[in-house]
Amino acid sequence: MLLWYLGRAVPWTTLLGCLTVGGALTVTTHRWESFAGLGLPLVALVSASAAAFLLDEPAVAVTTVAARGGRWATSARLAVGLVPLAAGAALLLAAPDQVRGDGTGWVLVLAGLLAVVLLLTLVGARRQVPRPGATVASAVVLLGMAPMVLGMFLDWRSPYPMPDLSHELQVFWTGALAAGLLGCGVLVLSPASAPGARRRRRPPLPRRPRSSRVAP
Repeated sequence: MLLWYLGRAVPWTTLLGCLTVGGALTVTTHRWESFAGLGLPLVALVSASAAAFLLDEPAVAVTTVAARGGRWATSARLAVGLVPLAAGAALLLAAPDQVRGDGTGWVLVLAGLLAVVLLLTLVGARRQVPRPGATVASAVVLLGMAPMVLGMFLDWRSPYPMPDLSHELQVFWTGALAAGLLGCGVLVLSPASAPGARRRRRPPLPRRPRSSRVAP
């Protein structure tokens, strides 16, 4: 039942397409090592953004009230997040040694990004957004590349391991990972309200009909 559901509910084509782009970027870093400063952050961002499509559900108004449309379905979809995590880590570790360092920093960055992506997507799904994946994925990639672009003009330090993470950045990405996982756990365990549910109001009291008699 679980495999049948995941095979049909998860948009595997979109997810694998994002990972294919990440693979192409990793190959590019082998061809041009000078591209690694931009390519490796893109690999991490694209791999993490693939998880944003896990909770896309066009018929969200129907599935939310279905027998297994709550915690079971959401937990099953979130568990597939291990696929882009493992694939993204493999792509990052497959980059040239001289540009990626020991690789542990990139795995931490990927895990932190993916946890935040899942949290943002889950928030959108809980608000009955049918397809939050495209919005979240685009926002994560654009915001994730902003420090790299601004750093060229403002001399900012990169938040990515170039080649290693500082202690402050390790704390930052560990906090992002913990916050994302904690937020997802809270949202999954909290009860979801039915779509369109509104607070019931007390019906107004009936008015007494006015007398049609005219005083003499």
